[in-house]
Amino acid sequence: MKRFDELVVVPECERLGIGKSKLEFIGKTIQTHNSSHKQVKFATGD
Repeated sequence: MKRFDELVVVPECERLGIGKSKLEFIGKTIQTHNSSHKQVKFATGD
């Protein structure tokens, strides 16, 4: 089974059912529950 190695962020929030609200994760870090060594950073491009 193949796994994704990259995070994919869809810029069109409407397709995700979020509406016009924006996710603001700029500069925040989220750790996965599986490992404290893996981190994912989110950023928006306004």
